Amino acid sequence: MNKPFPLAVSLALILAAGVAAQQNDQPRQRTQNPNTPSAQQSTTEESPQQSTPQAPSREPQERQQRREPSPPSAPAAAAGGAPGQPGASSYHWDMTEVAPVQTHHQITIGGRTLRYTATAGRLPIKDPTGKIDAEMFFVAYTLDGADPARRPLTFSYNGGPGSASIWLHMGALGPRTVVLQSEGWMPEAPYRLHDNQYTPLDATDVVMIDAIGTGYSRPADMEQAKKFWGLHGDIESFGEFIRMYISRYERWSSPLYLLGESY
Repeated sequence: MNKPFPLAVSLALILAAGVAAQQNDQPRQRTQNPNTPSAQQSTTEESPQQSTPQAPSREPQERQQRREPSPPSAPAAAAGGAPGQPGASSYHWDMTEVAPVQTHHQITIGGRTLRYTATAGRLPIKDPTGKIDAEMFFVAYTLDGADPARRPLTFSYNGGPGSASIWLHMGALGPRTVVLQSEGWMPEAPYRLHDNQYTPLDATDVVMIDAIGTGYSRPADMEQAKKFWGLHGDIESFGEFIRMYISRYERWSSPLYLLGESY
């Protein structure tokens, strides 16, 4: 009779421990940090009536305002812009003829002294009615004391297209040119000039011409410029310039030459 009692007590203790274990294994309610994104989303989904409407953001509007350029003021638009931009058609240049400027100089080439006259000016390019459509700038070097009827005359110009004659003028043909490095590169400033030992002035007079729209050559306005900025326009304007030059400076009898570079 003494042995069954301890067995019953043991069974009761085992059953009690199992019930307690089942109660401890039940799912627990999860506690979250209210500051985490998931907790904020959960709170919003559970309590939509408690959400506070937010003011619309101004950032997209401010970015759009920064990206959109301000329209030009009326005076700036009226003044005209670069070719191809609004207002470019309002460009106008003074076509009043001005007398050329002449100066006298001398250089020493191979032990020989050459005295010459430098002439800088512009010649008008006119339409059939006599209206000036453009003016072409030139610099001419003519040898003093030579017979104009027998003295050769060379018209020189750069190409590009769209390049002034300054490169041939100050780099190769002029009586005085910029001192370059031995490889032909530009030196460091300050720049210097020297007598050009390779100038053709000992054999021919030289006239440097700037194409219309380059150097100091200008059309009367942008509408007139369209006539000259092309293959045929170049030919006609340079041809008319040469005709005007040999007429005004009485060089019809001179042997004539053309010297071009690049184009």
